[in-house]
Amino acid sequence: MSKVDEAVAKQYRQYDSNNLDIKLVRIHVEAIAGEELWPKADIARELAYRDQQIAELNEEVQSLINNNRALCAKLSEATMV
Repeated sequence: MSKVDEAVAKQYRQYDSNNLDIKLVRIHVEAIAGEELWPKADIARELAYRDQQIAELNEEVQSLINNNRALCAKLSEATMV
């Protein structure tokens, strides 16, 4: 298996499929069929778009966490004075 194949193989099936919400799976299957996303490249573009959205949301969450920590530190300092 090439390094590219190994990297790609690590992208998928990193979950227990028994724990997936079957309703969500059905929604995606029906959407893929209904929107005629048969070529793998079309599905890959959809996944990439979702990955991009998730990454942006994760960055926003991390920023909020950092801001919260900074505010808590300031509040803690202010109450010690």
